[in-house]
Amino acid sequence: MSLSQIIRFENEDNWLELAPISESQWCVNFYYSSKENPLDFFKNLNINIPKGFELDFWEANLACTFNFDSSDENKSQVALFIGDILSKLFNVTQLCSLEIGYEEFN
Repeated sequence: MSLSQIIRFENEDNWLELAPISESQWCVNFYYSSKENPLDFFKNLNINIPKGFELDFWEANLACTFNFDSSDENKSQVALFIGDILSKLFNVTQLCSLEIGYEEFN
């Protein structure tokens, strides 16, 4: 993925984006409906927040953003984290129920 692409997963009720912040930082940004702090809420849902992922922003019924370094070691952790959010938070059981796309920007 380049620094000019955003990958977006969405359905009728939820959305999630994987986006670059800089050459070395990326973020996972998604719809967040709970009023509970995401760190506590994710622990209750057994969603593992990978080491090095930092909660950057959250607001109930708006969004939640985690930032992380874009190292090669993080690639599998990013995939697992996104999979957990989609399955455990959004209750997505099949990827075909999501619209998956990407945006290019300059």
